[in-house]
Parts: sequence; structure tokens; C-alpha cells
Amino acid sequence: MGRSGSFERISRSGDVDRLFRTGRFIRTRGLKLGYRPNGREGHRVAFAPTRSLRRAVDRNRQKRISREAYRRLYARIVGSYDLVFVIYGDATATTRERCDDMVTVLGAARLLERRTR
Repeated sequence: MGRSGSFERISRSGDVDRLFRTGRFIRTRGLKLGYRPNGREGHRVAFAPTRSLRRAVDRNRQKRISREAYRRLYARIVGSYDLVFVIYGDATATTRERCDDMVTVLGAARLLERRTR
């Protein structure tokens, strides 16, 4: 994670396209995770709301919710991956629920460290 709680985003469209072409995907209600190893020192992430969220204000809100949920989970993600979270119209509406959805897809992809109780 960079300064003041920020994280590295995938900024080049070619990198996002490559992730969609060659990555693996796991889906849960309202959210799909695409991932592939990136050979870097850490993770890069992109959030992609679909047009099923008709208004830009709704897409932006969903991205804000997703960024905050990702921020809470960032330290638990193992390895070095490029990640894309595709957000659908039936996505959860709160940061807590989105965090739970992300735990589901990241856990299914075996990208989360195991917590001991």
C-alpha cells in the first residue's frame, strides 16, 4: 500500500484487457473477480462497474464502496496479482456487505491468507 492508505491501481487499458483475456474469474452475487499473477512486488487493482448500473452516480458510488472494502482486505491478500472487480447491478449496497462478497471471491481464488483463531 502506498501513501495515506492508497493502493496501486491498474491504469493502462492494455493491462486491464490482458487481465480479461488471460485471467481467471470467480463470481458471486453482484461481483466478479478476475485475477492473474503480475510478477511485481504487490497487487494492482481495477474496479469495473457494468452499465447495468445505469447512472454514473450509481457506478461511482459502487466504486467508492468497493475501494473501501478492498482497503480493509488489502493486507490479507497473498502473492502478487493484478485484480479486477467487476460490479453488477445486483451488487450489495454497503461496505460491510461488499467486504463479505470480496472475502468470498478472494477466498475461492485462494488469494486470502488463512486466519488462525
